[in-house]
Amino acid sequence: MTLRVLRALLREHVSEISMTARLSVVLTALTLMIGSPSPAHAYGWSNCDDLSHSNHVTSMGWLTHPGIYGESFHTMINVSLIRVVSRSAPARIVVEHTVNGRTIPCLDDFLGSCTYDDVCDVFERACAKGILYGTCSCPISRGAFNFNTFEVLQDHGAMMLGSHTWKFKMYDTTSGALEGCLEVTAEVSQCEDPRCPDDMSCDLVYCLE
Repeated sequence: MTLRVLRALLREHVSEISMTARLSVVLTALTLMIGSPSPAHAYGWSNCDDLSHSNHVTSMGWLTHPGIYGESFHTMINVSLIRVVSRSAPARIVVEHTVNGRTIPCLDDFLGSCTYDDVCDVFERACAKGILYGTCSCPISRGAFNFNTFEVLQDHGAMMLGSHTWKFKMYDTTSGALEGCLEVTAEVSQCEDPRCPDDMSCDLVYCLE
């Protein structure tokens, strides 16, 4: 369901339904947009390891759909940790990013295939840049926690077109043991700007879906 279709539905029915029903329409639309991605889109995520003894993501959703390069992009993530992460018990994050099977090198602090030796530093830098909201410093307690990311998708043009795969691997810095693995897939294509008014023709933009 696109934002344009959602707007049209709300305009058509908003005067005819109660407040409770209006809320139901909005929640249903959001569920369709971020809960279970449409088969027509490539977006998906999965834990790529044994959940019984590892950190793992319990839910992940996009509040911006599609993501538009050059514009803000909002993600919500819920995680379950098997241990406390702290300065004295740090974790290392390795990001593997491919486009159409081609590895993208580490282009920027948070773009491409990068290695982060201390997840505590990552959280602090991301919060300082306004990218991360929620958990901003260590220690991070064992159990469930959530955080939001809010960033501007950097437009690198046609080089980013195609099927994207990100693997986020978390390692115990001391032992080197793999403690969690998340795989995210998405498609970057050119599409009509979803913010374009229904009665206008707008230029194509790069979209993350």
